[in-house]
Amino acid sequence: MPMDTAVMNVYKTLEKEGQDAVNFVQQLAAENGVKVNVAVKEGTPVKVILEESQNYDVIVMGTLGRTGMSKLLMGSVAERVVRAAACPVMVVRAPEAN
Repeated sequence: MPMDTAVMNVYKTLEKEGQDAVNFVQQLAAENGVKVNVAVKEGTPVKVILEESQNYDVIVMGTLGRTGMSKLLMGSVAERVVRAAACPVMVVRAPEAN
């Protein structure tokens, strides 16, 4: 079934934002002499990350730091990755919005 135009526009916007974020991280790492491998992939985040975790030295990921009912209902990708990854995982909490 083909996607309608509105859904396709949202998808393209999210895809561009994801690629922009990856490009920023790659540039920042290069400026600081850190070698990184980056990729933008589709799928369920936990599943995609864990399937490839044995290929990495370390996984660095951000978290929104949800707590309470929000965490219970939404789950935590970072927590699930930390518990099951085949390599070390460093979780960086996003700064609080002012």
